[in-house]
Amino acid sequence: MTFKPCYANVSAMRLTRLGRLQPYRNVKRLRRIVAVVLGCAFTYVCARIRLYREVKKTGVSVDTSVCLGTALRTACERLGPTFIKFGQVLSTRRDLLPDGVANQLARLQDGVEALPLNDAIKVVEAEYGRPLGQLFTDFSERPLGAASLSQVHAARLAATGEAVVVKIQRPGIQVLVDTDIDLLSRFIPLLERHVEELRHLNLRSIVEEFYKTIRMEMDFKREMHNTLKFRKIFDGDPVVKIPLVYKELCTDKVLVLERLEGVKIDRIDELVGLGYDRDTLSKRLVALLSKQVFTHGVYNGDVHAGNILVMPGPTIGLFDFGMVRTIDPETQNLMIDLFVAVVTKDAVRMSRILAAYAESGHQPDTMRLARDLHELLVFYYDLPAEDLRVETLLEIIMDLLATHKLVVPQQLIMLCRAAVMTESIVRMLSPNMYFVIELSPFIKAAIKSRFSLNNVRDEMGRLAADGTRAIRALPAALGTFLTNMNDGVLRIESQHRDLERQTQQFSRMTTCLALSMISGALFLGSALLMVAFAKDSASVPAAMARGGLAVSIVMICAALLKMLR
Repeated sequence: MTFKPCYANVSAMRLTRLGRLQPYRNVKRLRRIVAVVLGCAFTYVCARIRLYREVKKTGVSVDTSVCLGTALRTACERLGPTFIKFGQVLSTRRDLLPDGVANQLARLQDGVEALPLNDAIKVVEAEYGRPLGQLFTDFSERPLGAASLSQVHAARLAATGEAVVVKIQRPGIQVLVDTDIDLLSRFIPLLERHVEELRHLNLRSIVEEFYKTIRMEMDFKREMHNTLKFRKIFDGDPVVKIPLVYKELCTDKVLVLERLEGVKIDRIDELVGLGYDRDTLSKRLVALLSKQVFTHGVYNGDVHAGNILVMPGPTIGLFDFGMVRTIDPETQNLMIDLFVAVVTKDAVRMSRILAAYAESGHQPDTMRLARDLHELLVFYYDLPAEDLRVETLLEIIMDLLATHKLVVPQQLIMLCRAAVMTESIVRMLSPNMYFVIELSPFIKAAIKSRFSLNNVRDEMGRLAADGTRAIRALPAALGTFLTNMNDGVLRIESQHRDLERQTQQFSRMTTCLALSMISGALFLGSALLMVAFAKDSASVPAAMARGGLAVSIVMICAALLKMLR
């Protein structure tokens, strides 16, 4: 069986073509989105006006981004699963979003009403082409859990009686997601044009990344293979349990896994009652994350208490691998280089590494960045462990990167999210245990491995191979250059920085000028016409003059608003 991930060809072209096949397939959905967006936009404008009046009255500055965040959160909640998940993804981009917006979007919840039992059974029977009773017995009437994309039922295999869980994709969710993403991509230019706080964000790339992520979550075949991969990674590890996958029963919309029996890791009282050592569980969680990241270069990006069970042993049971991410060698090297710079307090080296991730067209001031990083390192390096939290530190770093217009790779954002969620579970289990201290031995081991003799030898080999290829290509490239120069076809391209922004400003100026000239001429002409037919106000020319005056006044107001903006 050939495995072809449904997200493999996600691109800007894919997004723009998404709704082109059926441009009017969901006009009702479009009306709903427009109504919600307009309603929340009106609320946002009213809130900004109230804040402006308060600031004018009191003279105290207020963070206006909270108003925008509240409006966006309300809109996402009203528009359902796709927008809720998109808001959750946006909330992790604190390097791009103002704190007020990120904090509001972080409050979005993924809980939805469970799919009716009959609808769930219809999905299962449609996938297998057989009645439910021939496949499963003891199929639970109420799901074990329900989310925006799927829900899970407990059952037993009819053939063997083995206890399993059946994960069922909500019917119609893929069509809804495709429609929403297409409409969302169409709304982005409008949002960027009218909402100042969103203009500096690369929302287009964020939507593309989100579309890739949500399609990965809906790809049950991919989740099946991820589960099999994690079973292979932790095969023989007595402290980790990954559920068995029933491949022959897995389809595009149904996933059947072994049912793990245990206690959710956030039920502290039950864990204490059963005699589990919470510190041991915390250490195993940190080791689990470290092994995924530093040893195998693959990790589960959806780490939360609902996906972790504590089983006898104690053994940690993991499930739900819909958001598994890999770490490419370049990102792994970037992480190690940053760790080395932190350990040696080398702010200059850190600034040079991070400068490569500047926004398009922006040249960061590396010396200023180095000074800011040095101040951060000096402050946190000697901070007591009990006062050091990964979440707080990451927020400060994200703010610093946003100040210098640096964009963090999405892989690191997801990894930071997994680390923060793991830290929150560790603090819940063991308030006196410090995540950074438990993580440091694994970081040191990763640094040591990176600079081992074998790795250095391999790196030198790759550099030698790259150098050899470059030397071999040099004569041909030089010959092409000289030939083109001799034939007079040598072309030199130059790019003007911020030319697009200046072009837009010039275009706006010319538009304002044209509006002003047309509205002024219309106003004068209408006024003259009204004076000429002042005695015969009921005549057609007099009516045209009044209409012309009204239109010219509207055009003048539009020109003034455009100039003020």
